[in-house]
Amino acid sequence: MLSSRKAQLAILTFAHMLVDMYGGFFAPLMPALAKHRGFSLAALAALAGAAGVLVNIVQPAVGAVMHRMRRISFLIVGPALAVLLVLLGYMPNLWCLGALMLVSYLGIGMFHPEGLLATHAISGEKEHLGVPIFLSGGFFGYSFGALIATAWVAAYGFDSLYVLGLPAVFLLVLLPRTRIRQAAGEETQAASAETAAPEAPCFWPLMILGALVATTATVLYTFLTTHLDQAMGPEG
Repeated sequence: MLSSRKAQLAILTFAHMLVDMYGGFFAPLMPALAKHRGFSLAALAALAGAAGVLVNIVQPAVGAVMHRMRRISFLIVGPALAVLLVLLGYMPNLWCLGALMLVSYLGIGMFHPEGLLATHAISGEKEHLGVPIFLSGGFFGYSFGALIATAWVAAYGFDSLYVLGLPAVFLLVLLPRTRIRQAAGEETQAASAETAAPEAPCFWPLMILGALVATTATVLYTFLTTHLDQAMGPEG
């Protein structure tokens, strides 16, 4: 039954895997996308870095206002926006690609706070097991996203990349049939009642540090990937 805790945790983990899988598409595809559309690799690296910063900003912001926006289900909005990354090969120019990245990575950032709260609520006394399972889904998804996207584009090109969006369609049909949203709402209300004004003296320094690390790592990854692509040659 979809109302059982194990089923709900499985669905949440699957959702986390998909959201982060789509988030893992862009970076490894940058060299191929640069050739496919004639984009500057430096511009693509800048977009990837900005996307990493955006996710770091969106997640705490959504967490701060989530209890006031109970009419919005970030569990559904997040995957619905993240899946748009399957369209990155169709963007005719950098402005369109930048807009797509903005919307999609907003969705990725939106999903995580409510997803984690729902996992806490559903796991109950076994949150020490449920939360790691949920988190592992994201790490697996991000890693497999890079593998799946590059293998798919290598085999079929960018024209059929939209096919990889079908699992998200299934998820978006499945999620409204569960009680996960209700569990997340109860957890959010309890948290806001206990800590109406949480103190976070290190919040901004940590956010700035996270943004710097994410941007630096993304740009470095870009150039390492490019050198590898050049080393392999046209038949690599």
